[in-house]
Amino acid sequence: MSARAASRRFMPRRCSRCVPRCLLPSSTESPVIALVVAACLSLPANATVIDGFRAPSCPRCAGNRGIEYAFASPTVSAGAPGQVVFAGAVGGRNYVVLRHANDPRVRITYGRLATIAVQRGDEVQVGAALGQSSGVLYLGVRVGRIYVDPQSRGSGATPRFRTTLGARRGSAGHLGGACELRETR
Repeated sequence: MSARAASRRFMPRRCSRCVPRCLLPSSTESPVIALVVAACLSLPANATVIDGFRAPSCPRCAGNRGIEYAFASPTVSAGAPGQVVFAGAVGGRNYVVLRHANDPRVRITYGRLATIAVQRGDEVQVGAALGQSSGVLYLGVRVGRIYVDPQSRGSGATPRFRTTLGARRGSAGHLGGACELRETR
């Protein structure tokens, strides 16, 4: 599909619950793109990736189902609005999992927290404190049972799309601004 044909499938519009402006799919030809782009996740701006996303070859195979950041900020803030569906320890590490406000199939996991400031059932907005950083932050995004790369989202089919973020800094070191789709080859 050409970039011109792809651009006709996506039309800019405001979504009430995400960072100011998103390009949302005008059809549901690719449900993974539709769900994840609707999420408009703000990624940490003041962090360095120390271990990138590596999709596992099977549901129980090894891989890195998220991104690990060297995170200098003391507070870990929500990058998207949602409801806390899990807040606790797994294997001795603290995690918070949010169900995204725009679509209940999208789950965002924040891991390796030193302390947790929320509890199950809490509604959080972008920038709300989830806990304190341990110096490393794990960030994972799941659509249904499929883990997707928080930085480079797409269906895996050609053409692929990625979400780019605006350059304006928002609260707690997260980027605010525009989320948009751009075709990558």
